[in-house]
Amino acid sequence: MVMPPPDPHIHGDTVAQLAAVGIPVTDEGLERARRRLAEARERRTPERLIAVRRQLGLDSSTGT
Repeated sequence: MVMPPPDPHIHGDTVAQLAAVGIPVTDEGLERARRRLAEARERRTPERLIAVRRQLGLDSSTGT
């Protein structure tokens, strides 16, 4: 799955909101977060989702 590039208006607003409450946002931190999200997406395989649904007691064949 390819994610669209972030909307610069939303990105700027989010960075400003985080800075307002004392959370600094750096380019390195953003890149690290993007890498971690990409790694998590790669681990989310259909087989793994089925296993999780079974573990939670959900019927994976009907999607409920």
